Amino acid sequence: MVNIEQKVYDTIFIIAMRDATLRNAYEGKKKDLGNPNNFPITLNCLITLYKKLLDDEYTSQEDYDKDLLKFIELMCNEVNSFTQNNKFTFGNAQKFFNIAAKEFYKSIILCGKYNSMRNNFRFCHCPQDQQLIQLIWKQRKLLPNYINLGSRKEFNKSWGKENFENYIYPKRYLIFQEAVNYFCEQLINNHGDIINSIEFDFDNWNKF
Repeated sequence: MVNIEQKVYDTIFIIAMRDATLRNAYEGKKKDLGNPNNFPITLNCLITLYKKLLDDEYTSQEDYDKDLLKFIELMCNEVNSFTQNNKFTFGNAQKFFNIAAKEFYKSIILCGKYNSMRNNFRFCHCPQDQQLIQLIWKQRKLLPNYINLGSRKEFNKSWGKENFENYIYPKRYLIFQEAVNYFCEQLINNHGDIINSIEFDFDNWNKF
């Protein structure tokens, strides 16, 4: 018997892992990273994230951020234990879970659930990658003074090298998300709503 639901989760895992380890973003060997069976803890985190989003269990940004950080930590520990090289970073793991959330969001949009389920994803983060980092940097003069990106060198460094700071969110990652949220507030989608962080990614990821 084929477990279709599990196969769908496995596929999303593979898609997200591929994005999380693209090109030079991950410096370790990639063999077997795309096999969900090697990472049951991470796969369970992915499924938990989806079910909580589906059931609208997140009632605050703090709740969502806490869960996401926990999932990222668990994934880093599991992948680095498997590969035994400690090269899988916060940057890789955030990309994995943020891309997974994007895939989940895509499914509800394409199934015509925009009005009933869009709000479930209001606390999700924008995937941090080099294209969007560069986009934010190029538009830095449009940001208010309280959002300080810092130096070009620090802000534009590889997202794959972004790592934990005492198991809290790295400063650059938080500034990136704050900048994305600011730009989201200036944009309206075709439904007349202020865009969210995932929609910002859909709109901008391929503009370079």
